[in-house]
Amino acid sequence: MKLFRKKERQNGRSGGLLSRWFGKKEVQSGRPSEKKESVWPARLKICLAWLAWILLGTGLVWSFGYLNQYIRREYPQAFQEGPLELANVPEWVESSWIDAIKAAVGSGLFALEEGSARRVWEKLSVFTWLSDVRVQAVPGRLRVVAKYRKPCLQVKTSSGKTIYLDEEAVVLNAPLLTSLPIVELRGLPSERLGKPGQVSRSEEAAAVLKLIDILQRMDEKCSPNKPLLTEIKAVDIADWVRGRNPSAPQIILETHDGTQVYWGAPYGKAAVFLEADETEKLSSLYNFYIRSGYTLQGKVKYLELRTPVAQRPRPR
Repeated sequence: MKLFRKKERQNGRSGGLLSRWFGKKEVQSGRPSEKKESVWPARLKICLAWLAWILLGTGLVWSFGYLNQYIRREYPQAFQEGPLELANVPEWVESSWIDAIKAAVGSGLFALEEGSARRVWEKLSVFTWLSDVRVQAVPGRLRVVAKYRKPCLQVKTSSGKTIYLDEEAVVLNAPLLTSLPIVELRGLPSERLGKPGQVSRSEEAAAVLKLIDILQRMDEKCSPNKPLLTEIKAVDIADWVRGRNPSAPQIILETHDGTQVYWGAPYGKAAVFLEADETEKLSSLYNFYIRSGYTLQGKVKYLELRTPVAQRPRPR
């Protein structure tokens, strides 16, 4: 009987170890134990969770690798560097303007990406003499396309600095231009022009710009090879601004040798001041210019255009 019970206890211990693994009934000290919950479902869940994480990580790595290859294939400039290219620069633009652009954005290599293009655009957009600025990363370079505002008038400030007005009367705080012939506006304080980047509200400046535009059109028709406007150094409106002498011409054109052309009232207002109309003034001016060998210099001390032809004294 003792031998039988000893074997039974041994079988109970071995049966308990197997039952814990296979989930069977455990027998200890010869007594049957209660049926325990199986651990296989929990272990299976853990294995499946690890497998899911491994598959997810593998998928992300593969996806980023594919995306990287796609970007390199479709947008190779995103992984390259290149110089700055200024496209469609007008011939009249001088090196001082180009140097100002390079000083603002740099002259080295640029990352050919959207972020780099945006940074260059932000730096160039503050220039009053540039408009419609567009910067784009293209294969091999960073291209800048912009509209360069061409100065039509220059005004010297009390400090000796030169500011410009373009054909739209926008005040330009631009680098100095030396080779481009620009008419100087005299007699108008620079403070009345407005701030750089703004459209000037000066009535006098607008009248002079309009007259210059008319002379440019006349040059294209009457003297395209030797424009009259190239002989005009300055436009003096000091008497108009002061308004002290009503008989003085409001607008005076001055050539490089000091010859003065009394234009008079602003364009379109000749009748108000009982002057010769604009057609008559232009006809007299260009007839004299052509008869004098396409020059206004060295012929007369001044040229009066205000008096109508019918009121001019005729030789007897």
